[in-house]
Amino acid sequence: MDTEASKIKEQLYEATQRLKFHMENSPLAVVEWDSDHRIIRWNSKAERVFGWNSGEVLGKRIEELRFVYEEDRDNVKQVMTELLDGSCPSNVNKNRNYRKDGSVIFCEWYNSVLFDASGRLVSVLSLISDVTERRRAENELKKHQEQLEELVKVRTAELKVTNEQLHQEITRREKTENILRKSEASLANAQRIAHLGNWEWDIVKNTLWWSDEIYRIFGLVPQKFGTTYEAFLNSVHPDDRAFVKRSVNEALFERKPYSIDHRIILPNNEVRIVHEEAEVIFDNSGRAIQMNGTVHDITERKREEEALRASENKYRLLVENLPQKIFYKDKDSIYVSCNENFARDLHIKPDEIIGKSDYDFFSKELADKYRADDKRIMESGKTEDIEESYLENGKELTVHTVKTPIKDEKGNVNGILGIFWDITEKITLQKEAEQSRQLALLGVLAAGIGHEINNPVNGVINCAQMLFNKSKEESRERDLAARILKEGDRIARIVHSLLSFARPVSKEKKNTVNLQEILSDTLILTGAQLRKGGIKLKVDISPKLPEIIANPQLIQQVFLNIINNAQYALNQKYPKPHDNKIIEITGEETKMNDHSSVKVTFHDYGTGIPDSIKHKIMNPFVTTKSHGKGTGLGLSLVHSIIRDHGGKLMIDSVEGEFTRVSVILPVKMKV
Repeated sequence: MDTEASKIKEQLYEATQRLKFHMENSPLAVVEWDSDHRIIRWNSKAERVFGWNSGEVLGKRIEELRFVYEEDRDNVKQVMTELLDGSCPSNVNKNRNYRKDGSVIFCEWYNSVLFDASGRLVSVLSLISDVTERRRAENELKKHQEQLEELVKVRTAELKVTNEQLHQEITRREKTENILRKSEASLANAQRIAHLGNWEWDIVKNTLWWSDEIYRIFGLVPQKFGTTYEAFLNSVHPDDRAFVKRSVNEALFERKPYSIDHRIILPNNEVRIVHEEAEVIFDNSGRAIQMNGTVHDITERKREEEALRASENKYRLLVENLPQKIFYKDKDSIYVSCNENFARDLHIKPDEIIGKSDYDFFSKELADKYRADDKRIMESGKTEDIEESYLENGKELTVHTVKTPIKDEKGNVNGILGIFWDITEKITLQKEAEQSRQLALLGVLAAGIGHEINNPVNGVINCAQMLFNKSKEESRERDLAARILKEGDRIARIVHSLLSFARPVSKEKKNTVNLQEILSDTLILTGAQLRKGGIKLKVDISPKLPEIIANPQLIQQVFLNIINNAQYALNQKYPKPHDNKIIEITGEETKMNDHSSVKVTFHDYGTGIPDSIKHKIMNPFVTTKSHGKGTGLGLSLVHSIIRDHGGKLMIDSVEGEFTRVSVILPVKMKV
């Protein structure tokens, strides 16, 4: 009987040592705590997961360490109560925990109640997996043998076992085995719930042990599965075997982490995907002797991810092919994403907008406005249509923006979605249509004015001329007659301008002309006025410039308008003679739309064009002249004439410094 007792002691001791070995080298954190919530076991993996060493935690209550996240504490207390009062012999608990350094990790606790031989609850064993990076997919469990052997552990090494006590111990062991079988069933059930199995590979003996859950995942039964590493490889998809072998070798010989996804083939040829993680145990010489790991079936998760990617790709394809610009901001007006069209406008890639704000791309004034719009819309919770104009590189642009608040499932606004598009061309066409209607009405009105005003004005002018001719020099009558003549001429010129602007420019009567000759005739008409104002002319036009096809009277009208504008600007800036009171006129050959052309440029150093009207200077009724000095029809008429001749009018000006007007006209094609 003593021999049998010694043998049982030896077996129990070996089981205890083996259990301790597996506990310390487990890939999972192992924590055992008693009914007073005091920690009585804390393995090295728990030290790595939570940051506290065993000396800091053993004997302390779980509440003292405060490694349970505040919002999860009530739930954890409830779970502990259910375990200790026996209403729940095992459970799986998911909660957040603090590490010693204060950082938050996500863990899954697989808890089982431990009983002694008499069936009395002595402690709770918790197997803990850090699933911070794989919180939705991984539920690691320690191999069930550790729990079974831990439950068998008794402190017989410290006791002198008598024959009677040994008999009692054998009886207790039988009871304990019954309890262990129940615990094993609970553990197997937890593994099935988690779709997670564990395995152990004795590298020296090349023997492989699998838990029941792995057999289920692989669709195998123990009787038809070998116990070697090579037998496992037979179940790996042929295309993934080289990858699995390489990963295993890197873990064994290079000590790299073993955490991989690969495919397996079930006996019915179904392909599934699993995730494996393992830790390697080395002896004192650094040789790998054992590898413990877990297998998790992630097929469904992978399918969901693929479906999600496909859905995202469809959404991205739709968004990227829309001509509109689209962006998404969070509740702080920080950009979260945008489509390619929006990013292209900002000269960045779509990913580069993440974390940026409007202040990174726009002026402070514009960014302030955008942020105020965002705030107003998010506070109201209502979609808004916004149409606004702004200047870009001297050009007025108009955009139409729709901003809508983004709400979560509770109805709280957590961002804003915007879509906008350039409607400048549409607005321009609308303005041109409106302008055409106004000009049509102006033409009718001008015709009426011409008939109703020209005749009485001519009568007034004729009478004034007769009075002027018959009155004496320096007499009051002659002075009044001269004033009447001057104002009558002014009325006649205004009426003529209105009629010229409203009347379509004739496309007939165009012939071959020389621009130098037209300019010479123009300067003859304006020369006296220029000299009277002290304005100098610098003309540099070669007589060899190519000829053009044009209506000479209309081109002369263009030159007269431009010179008169330059004369006015110079007289405004320099009422008296000045060195800069100059009009420079140059002519040269150039290219326009790959077609030979002639460019005539008029450059003056007068008052320039104000920035506020620079972008609309060629619109009808827009003028830089003071009230009563101009109608605002000159440049609009010039632009119409040049456009009718297939040419281009270019204006460059800096307020207070200069104005440069270039007329580009196509050269006559050689036959």
